[in-house]
Amino acid sequence: MTASSADWRDPPTRLTGGVWRTTSGEIPQKRATRTIPKIRVTVPPKNYCTLLAHGWDTFAETLTDLRISVEMEADLDRAKAEADKSDERGAGLAAVQLGAETLQIAPHGGRHGVKWILANDDFRIDLRSPRMAWNCTVRYSAAGLWEHGLEALRGRVHRMVAAAFNRTNSDGVGEVCSSAHYAFDFYSPAFTEEMGRPGELRRQVVAHQETDIAVVGTSAREQTLTIGKKTGLQVQVYDKTTEITEVSGKGWMRDMWQRNGFEFSDDEFADVWRVECRWSGEYLKNRNLQIPATVIRGLPQLVTEALFTHRLAVPSASDSNRRRWPLHPLWTAAYLAREAPDMLPLGRVITGRRDAMLDRATAQIVGAVRSYAVLRRGECNMMDVNKLGSQLDELMRDDPKHEDKVKKAAERYRFVDEAS
Repeated sequence: MTASSADWRDPPTRLTGGVWRTTSGEIPQKRATRTIPKIRVTVPPKNYCTLLAHGWDTFAETLTDLRISVEMEADLDRAKAEADKSDERGAGLAAVQLGAETLQIAPHGGRHGVKWILANDDFRIDLRSPRMAWNCTVRYSAAGLWEHGLEALRGRVHRMVAAAFNRTNSDGVGEVCSSAHYAFDFYSPAFTEEMGRPGELRRQVVAHQETDIAVVGTSAREQTLTIGKKTGLQVQVYDKTTEITEVSGKGWMRDMWQRNGFEFSDDEFADVWRVECRWSGEYLKNRNLQIPATVIRGLPQLVTEALFTHRLAVPSASDSNRRRWPLHPLWTAAYLAREAPDMLPLGRVITGRRDAMLDRATAQIVGAVRSYAVLRRGECNMMDVNKLGSQLDELMRDDPKHEDKVKKAAERYRFVDEAS
């Protein structure tokens, strides 16, 4: 696609998300607005792309006013010690009840002074020493966000925290957003075709000269374009169908797209591209957008700034100034969808991983029994196999740690069927 064939439309010229004014010569102030580049947008041609879903894919907040009582500290230490000795493979977990939520505590701490790590399938809580400031960070999982929505998850966590801990503020002042990602999923065979021209995509990126640009793919097709750093503002577009089938296993996203009215046949599960905008805590701090509620309200402005300052553009045959090239149609589609009505959460998803793991465990048992028989007589004698089978119950119950191992296995698989 070239700019000469594009349908152009002028976007708003200002952002209102607290962005520094960098072109007027003024001293930077966090509450100032910024004039965004006067860049025209390329309205996507008919059938260029279809919006399948949009929503928060990551959200993290730190509670700065949490108070952990001496009694709660002791309870957490006891649970962590139980998890530490629970599994000979070092993957032990123990259940902890906080308010109405059941979480699992890890047998170890984490970086930056994290003493206790608690998690379920929807969110993770990192707790630091009670003597440290800003001692609680909550990370909402992608599965939880798409299943239930950010508002519902934050409500659950804040009710849990209120029931289990003490807080000195109740009006949001003690909450700081430390990371936020918002994603748009598009079905676009046309963009797949564009990504099939390796090397061209990087030349279409327009951003500040110091902005990091990375392209990942094969000799036949690009798969990921990343503009910016994780420590600041980053915009990434990547092949979501390939990521689901080959890497993440998030097959439940397909249910989300189908629930929103898009059907895939089994042999045509392809051509879904995710445009994802990511903001670090430091980036939000510099724009005076630390309070989570402010970040959520300011989403349209944040998306606008991300897409226009870290943009994929349409080359113009008649204009050699790259800064004037119009916004790419996929970026435009995300920009136009930034204030689209919220999509209903998918709801609790059962993935069927339990069945897959049972099949895998069965295959492992069969292989182990076959090896046992061959080791015993040099062949697979079914009499030995049957004899071993009749002894399994006795062998397990003779283990003095049998009951403890059963309990720990049950805890390990507590969330096995939940989306992750």
